Amino acid sequence: MVDLIFTGELSTSKAGVKAKLELYSFMDEGVYIVYCPALDLSGYGYSIEEAKESFSEVFKQHVTYCINKNTLHEDLMKHGWNVRGKKSQDIKAPKLEDLLKRNEAFREILNKDYAKFNTEIEFAS
Repeated sequence: MVDLIFTGELSTSKAGVKAKLELYSFMDEGVYIVYCPALDLSGYGYSIEEAKESFSEVFKQHVTYCINKNTLHEDLMKHGWNVRGKKSQDIKAPKLEDLLKRNEAFREILNKDYAKFNTEIEFAS
């Protein structure tokens, strides 16, 4: 089972990846969706727990792929993250106002009945 708490930080090392993210959950046509606007990633399921687990798996696969292709910093910058160097403390998520300007899907989610929560995801890379 995955516990989710996220504020917009990401750290990587040879031992693993740790991320704090802000997530939004909502229902669409009877399916729970968990969405991270800072990465434009989502997971889904027939319960909120399934959706959280799905999101965690999508996140792990996405970050692992980017690390293997050596494109993680490029991907984060594409999504509006401030990447100043190779150290995790130099990587910051985009601000809410920037996400709202750039992300139409996120603006639509905020017009739905949604819940916002923070999560921390950690896994070995």
